[in-house]
Amino acid sequence: MWAAIVVGLAPLAQQVERRAVTPEEASRSGLVMTIDGQPVTADEYGRWMIDLYASRLGKRFAEQWLVRQAALAAGVELPAGAVDAKIDGNIAMRVRGAFKGDRAAWLGELDRTGWSEGGHREHMRVEEEPHQLARELTRRVRSVPEELVVRDWEHFYGPQGKEYALSGIRIEVALETPADSAQQVVETARRKVFNAALARALEVRERALAGEDFTALALAVSEDPESRSRGGRLDAKFRPPGWNAPFVESILALGAGALSQPLYARGGYWIVKVDGVVVTPLAQVRQELEARLVELGPEDFEVAATWKAITTGMKFELAPGLFEGQTSIERNDSVTGLVINGQPVSRAEFVTWLARDRGEHHVRDFAEHWVVERRASELGFAVGEAEIETRMREFQQLMIDRSYKGSREAWLTYMQSSGRDESGWRYEWHRRFRMDLLCEKILLAERVVDDAAVRARYEAEYGSDGQRREVRVLLLPFEAPEAQSGMRREELDAAIAAAREDVRMRAEALRTRILGGEDFAELARQHSGDEDTRASGGRIEGRFRALDYPESASARVLQLAPGQISEVLEVQRGFAFFELLSAQSVPFEAVAAELRRELERERPAQGDLAGLRNGLVQKARIVTTPGVYGK
Repeated sequence: MWAAIVVGLAPLAQQVERRAVTPEEASRSGLVMTIDGQPVTADEYGRWMIDLYASRLGKRFAEQWLVRQAALAAGVELPAGAVDAKIDGNIAMRVRGAFKGDRAAWLGELDRTGWSEGGHREHMRVEEEPHQLARELTRRVRSVPEELVVRDWEHFYGPQGKEYALSGIRIEVALETPADSAQQVVETARRKVFNAALARALEVRERALAGEDFTALALAVSEDPESRSRGGRLDAKFRPPGWNAPFVESILALGAGALSQPLYARGGYWIVKVDGVVVTPLAQVRQELEARLVELGPEDFEVAATWKAITTGMKFELAPGLFEGQTSIERNDSVTGLVINGQPVSRAEFVTWLARDRGEHHVRDFAEHWVVERRASELGFAVGEAEIETRMREFQQLMIDRSYKGSREAWLTYMQSSGRDESGWRYEWHRRFRMDLLCEKILLAERVVDDAAVRARYEAEYGSDGQRREVRVLLLPFEAPEAQSGMRREELDAAIAAAREDVRMRAEALRTRILGGEDFAELARQHSGDEDTRASGGRIEGRFRALDYPESASARVLQLAPGQISEVLEVQRGFAFFELLSAQSVPFEAVAAELRRELERERPAQGDLAGLRNGLVQKARIVTTPGVYGK
């Protein structure tokens, strides 16, 4: 069966126990947790995890499975305790670094995030074991990469095997940016400061060439406090990191006793004197360098290359039997759950991996679903397949429209690239929307709409003047550009701002054309990105609902007179402008009943659904056994 710990998921409101069970008891009962004393079996929890996480995590499992198979074929076995030793080291580093050696504080953090030490270690083991196998596979066939030999040669013996003894005099470039100055003024001031510092550096170099003692000169004029106190001697070994490329290239071109031209680096101009050079040919130390690298073992990029070689071209699919609900996961190991490169993998093996990886971490999520199901059953609520299917289609289409420019093929391509398919996606969201719909029914049954809420909705919808407004809109959606490889954050921000401004300007141009006499409806049909109104020439069905738009935009629409067109306004999806077609006075009494019905039936917000789930699970008493993380 798939270890005995009770997880403190909400310590302020939940009773939490810690109790152990024997392997025999766990195997006999199939128990992984209880919720308010009601048992939850490995089968029930396993099916829940399969539905929610198989599609997302199947590719990761398949890669690890292939690595384990490659190790098995090569006769690779890890030394006893090797994985645990690595985990112990990582935990010790975490406790030392983040918690200043306070192990109890670390355990407290685990508890707050839904882990016990045993469950967390099992989660780490799932990741560490296949990577250690890949490292051992790499070690067995490894030839030490030449790039590592050269790297260590230059690290220990200097760039190109040359160990430089250097002295330097630094002339600082003190830049000050004038406040609120034009770019041209700033650039002129900048050049002036650089030129003055370079002139001083050239003067110091001429004095050194004329025979002044370099040590005395450094003590007198260098503006690098650290080296000046030593007469200019650069105490640290010279290594390229930290120095710019032109500086490094210039130094490497100098021989012993040479004096450099002024070189800019680290905020100033340097005059560098080479006091001596010790050259160590690579051939002289190659053997000892290679022996050291062999002893240290493969580096991460080498292991990654092995991993890639094993998994590139991998073909895997979630088999229909993975989601089959008639047989026991625990007692039917022969049911195929996945097919990896043509080889069947049992459902039991996969669900055990899921439990080990994150079974304990998702106890609270499962418990939320469980208590919602119980509450809905108590109230006599159920959800039909048609309801779930409708909600899934709405969500899927919205996601495709917003994230994939309406292309179902683009969405499927993305899913395939991440190792997922639509079938697995549907199982996940079927579970999620079933919970949403049950939560909505519970909340709607408990919702009380008072007169104040109806009055507030009336004023929000009809304004303080009580007007029913017929409105049309022309919307140009904004889509943020994708980040390009190597793009800095400020560059991406600038690209986003430029794209946003482009959409706004196009909206302004369309508004200007309408103000110049072109037909609003025709331009809306041609250019609007609002799928709900484009076919009707931008006309919003029914009355204008202020709550459908940002407050700033709605407030402006409520100010329009019939026939008037708003400015271009920023809305949720981009930029839009509105035309008020007509306005009619609507007494509160005439629409109060309608508004009350709308409020009573209005779909609860996602935050309210989360609040309901949280409130229910906070009151529950959850006890888990080690079976929840695969033990």
